[in-house]
Amino acid sequence: MVIRLDSAEMENTTAVAHDSIEGAQAACVEAGLPLVLTRSDVDPEKYLRLRYGFLVVIGAANDADAARWAQILHTARRPFVSIGVDKGWANHIQPDGGRIAQSAVEHLYQSGHRRIALVPRVSFAGKLRFGPEQVIPHPDLALGVYPFETTGGWDLCRANLEEAMGRAMSEWQPTGIVVGPDQFALFGLDYLANRGLRVPEDLSVVTCCPSVFSEWRGLRITRVDNPHREVARRAVEELIKMGGGGGYSCGRIAVAPALFQGETSRLITGPAGSPRSGT
Repeated sequence: MVIRLDSAEMENTTAVAHDSIEGAQAACVEAGLPLVLTRSDVDPEKYLRLRYGFLVVIGAANDADAARWAQILHTARRPFVSIGVDKGWANHIQPDGGRIAQSAVEHLYQSGHRRIALVPRVSFAGKLRFGPEQVIPHPDLALGVYPFETTGGWDLCRANLEEAMGRAMSEWQPTGIVVGPDQFALFGLDYLANRGLRVPEDLSVVTCCPSVFSEWRGLRITRVDNPHREVARRAVEELIKMGGGGGYSCGRIAVAPALFQGETSRLITGPAGSPRSGT
């Protein structure tokens, strides 16, 4: 049996949390186990008396309630796995953030692109090292990185993104671009369209966003999706192993992201990677 702990401030379930719940539910159904949902501000003592495995979903880096649960479970030597924000606990499963840029850039490279721009959110770039060091090196691949800040409200965030997109297009002149994550990917696509650039005819675009942002103006977006559902499934599987005597800690596991081929990127059939003119 698995308990999913929701942080007190996550009363409005986010898409990420919802994907995690669905993954845990699917794994529990397959194993014939119920899934009990509770909030992390509930006293854990009544649950410790039951023979449960615990799936701790952390919604924020400062989620003190989830941290309290994890500490109590660890002290009591009760099987638990944490997912979401990485608090440094030994038994933690998370998306392999370092492979997000790698997957997106490698897809564009294999499609013939040799001049690619990365336009990530600053916090996303810092936490996940979303930069050239994560990309498979190719001697003929040129990368430009143009991060944008996301503080100060939506209007300012969008303006920062558009400024970064503008610099990327004028300074780097890419044939392919990776932008995101989340709804900022849609803003980036809007920016290109509003300046008369056709996607994917003039520029191939890969985004880093969940399925809720998988379409734009009738096009299926080529995207790299953090595998929150698969992370939760793996967590349940590890809890089952622990309950069956397979050990207390599952260690630290990173689940590879999935790339979804859409209609915002295309194969270059002519000379690849030369700077475009007229931008």
